[in-house]
Amino acid sequence: MLDWRFIFRIMTATPKPPLVSEEAARGLKHTLSQQKDFLQMKTVIKRRTAMVILAIVLALFTTFTLVLAQGLPGVQVLYALKPSGQLSYYSYSGLPNPSNFRNDGRERAISNGWNMYSKVFSGGPGVLFALKPSGQLSYYSYSGLPDPNNFRNGGQERAISNGWNIYQNIFGGWSL
Repeated sequence: MLDWRFIFRIMTATPKPPLVSEEAARGLKHTLSQQKDFLQMKTVIKRRTAMVILAIVLALFTTFTLVLAQGLPGVQVLYALKPSGQLSYYSYSGLPNPSNFRNDGRERAISNGWNMYSKVFSGGPGVLFALKPSGQLSYYSYSGLPDPNNFRNGGQERAISNGWNIYQNIFGGWSL
């Protein structure tokens, strides 16, 4: 008959590790080193992939700086600023589905020279804000759609004030 103390010693005994040859230990170290190198490479690849994705997103927003605003009642305006400095707009009714765009979905050029601004954004219906790298914030106002003939003040900017380049983000808003 087995004594309970004998069974307890067997159950609580720590197993001895099997003996491993030096060659097997070197192989294991090499395998672990390869796994560590693989994990480091995987981390580098993830970081580089994230940087590529960020570069693509930045390139897209450099190509077209999108600003949403309202034009006429029921007509929305989407602005596009090209790196060349040409500001254009697209107008649509309802949701921005391809079938809802006016002018067969083609852009309507407003004017050139907008690349002198570091940021251009909508201030709501009939207002565009423009920030120069020097920090000068200006605005343009128009009635109806932002066609060149609809801009007030002869299409010239109206300076608001300086010092706006201290802000990381500036954006417009309006209430109904």
